[in-house]
Amino acid sequence: SGSSFRLPAATSVTVLTVLSVFYAAYLFSQLAYFFSAFSGFLPENYSFTASEYARRGFFELCAVAGINLCVIVFCVCAAKRDKSGRVPLPVRLLSLPVCLFSAVFAVTALSKMFLYIDSFGLTRLRLMTSVFMAALLLIFAGAAVYMFRPGFPVIKYAVTVLACIAVASGYCDIDRTIARCNTQWYTSEKLSEIDVNHLSGLSDSAVPYMALLLDSKDKDVSEQAAKALYSRAEKLFVIEKDSIAGSRKNGFSEYNYSREKAKEIIEERFDEIISLLPEPQEEKNCLTEYF
Repeated sequence: SGSSFRLPAATSVTVLTVLSVFYAAYLFSQLAYFFSAFSGFLPENYSFTASEYARRGFFELCAVAGINLCVIVFCVCAAKRDKSGRVPLPVRLLSLPVCLFSAVFAVTALSKMFLYIDSFGLTRLRLMTSVFMAALLLIFAGAAVYMFRPGFPVIKYAVTVLACIAVASGYCDIDRTIARCNTQWYTSEKLSEIDVNHLSGLSDSAVPYMALLLDSKDKDVSEQAAKALYSRAEKLFVIEKDSIAGSRKNGFSEYNYSREKAKEIIEERFDEIISLLPEPQEEKNCLTEYF
């Protein structure tokens, strides 16, 4: 029968206990490494940069989440049921610390990423990585609920969480969010520098925020913004002798509000853009490290 292939509860308990003890020992031996990001600083006595710290946190979380999900599913599915047909209580209780440690890894990995973002601003990859880690945190929370409420639809819950995050990510316009946050943080001096070249690679929804950088007191930033906006103008308009001769024709299917708004802003400030363009010999490249 199918029950002959089930593991004794003691086996699942042993596996979960060993895993929990290992995680507890590992976390306590590396407290500064895991939790220093909450204070806004890199851990002492480590030589890596903020980007390396964030990368390590992300890949550690992926490894831990993958292992823990496999272990929990195996122990819960393979364990012999009790008389009521449920997973034995010791197995369910010891699954909670595994879920808890997964949540701790997720939170610490997010803190490392936020430290990196605070230092260098947002990019698509940094933002979507953060969203992914938050999704893992919610999924493990659902797994913990399932341990004591067998009727809880954990699979539907996980799918719903991922679907809601996907819809929210599309609705908020990621490129506009990145451009808005980076520009606001730079103008408020939360960021000491801003990567205009990265903003120029975003969609037309970033143009209103790039235009704000034309007023920057830093000449390099205003020149880089002017250069990026002029390149965008060449894609949106027909330019003759440093003036806009007309708009490039787009089909009805290519229309979108962000593009029309970008055209309006560029056309309004085109003379200013031209006046701020750097001389060829003065052009500079201000790339920063991407995640």
